[in-house]
Amino acid sequence: MVFTGIGKFEMKTFKERKYKYQREYLEEKNKIEFSDDLEILIERHYKEIKPERILDIF
Repeated sequence: MVFTGIGKFEMKTFKERKYKYQREYLEEKNKIEFSDDLEILIERHYKEIKPERILDIF
């Protein structure tokens, strides 16, 4: 029998703590904070479709 040093319970607890820490870290990293006087303007840009590139199948 080989002794690994970490039992199943300890490994499960370790993985749960690691997952919780990583989630908290990523949420904090990806959090976007806006000041009160900031106005959000989203402008979409689409690629121009040239008529000569359109295939007439019918």
